[in-house]
This record gives sequence, C-alpha cells and structure tokens, in this order.
Amino acid sequence: ARQFVDEFEDLRCDWGLFLEEWNPECILGDWIGFREEAHAIMARLRQRGQKENEILYPMALQTGAIRLRT
Repeated sequence: ARQFVDEFEDLRCDWGLFLEEWNPECILGDWIGFREEAHAIMARLRQRGQKENEILYPMALQTGAIRLRT
C-alpha cells in the first residue's frame, strides 16, 4: 500500500508539472513535443488504473478493507 501511495504522489506531481508546462501557447509552439508528453503521461495514468484494478482493489476486498456494493 505504501508503494501505491508513493507512486501516486509521483504521478500527481508529474501531472501538475505537465499542466503547468503545456499552456495553449506552448502547445501551439511545440505540438509534437506536447503530443509525445501527453501520450506518456496518459499511459502512466492508464497503468495506474490497471494496477489499482488488478492488485489494490482485489487485495482490499480480500482483507475486508472494502466491500462490493449490493
């Protein structure tokens, strides 16, 4: 669980930097760079969701930390 928290904090910080760096003017000035960085951060977000679905939520269900809704 600690690893998930640490990884999420890194991702959150990187997302914030991405949003700060890529304002409309910067996007227009470097569309290719923006596209590459956008694909990279989106891939990380997608991987994070997959990890949560495949590892974190099943573990939380098994330990009773969360329950399925009825």
